[in-house]
Amino acid sequence: MTDVVDTDMKDLVELLRERVKGSVETSLDICAHCGLCADSCHAYVGTGEVDQIPSARAQQLEKVYKRYYTRLGRLTPRLVGAEELDDEVLDRLQRMAYQCTLCRRCALYCPFGIDNATMVGSIRALLADAGRVPAALQEHTNAAYEEGNTLGIDEDEYLDRVEWFEEEL
Repeated sequence: MTDVVDTDMKDLVELLRERVKGSVETSLDICAHCGLCADSCHAYVGTGEVDQIPSARAQQLEKVYKRYYTRLGRLTPRLVGAEELDDEVLDRLQRMAYQCTLCRRCALYCPFGIDNATMVGSIRALLADAGRVPAALQEHTNAAYEEGNTLGIDEDEYLDRVEWFEEEL
């Protein structure tokens, strides 16, 4: 199926197929990369970075997906703009995915109604599989898993805070 040498990357390539299916795969096929979503995106408007245009995120995901899961991508990757999944691409995907706020404004402006937030969710899931989650987010996730809340406090302290909030209201 793939010709990735690094076993960790090979596992990620296999997980990519799971992460990009259904509506995400359809959206990758439909996106014309017209850029009409650009002016609606807070991340792009705020930074001016082309990588923050929602269609650019879709295009980067498509390049990697195409490399492993389309015939032309496997046979003639350079011809179709397909890219290997490597550390450099994962770094780029991480910058792209975690600056997106998932507000879905891009879907309102897309002439095809593509929900870029769903694609970003797939990218984030793949990054989580690769262990590339921002440290602060991982800390809150661990706290929620271990303590049942993102503050990392025990149940008694959590209930004390809820009571305090009730008094303040």
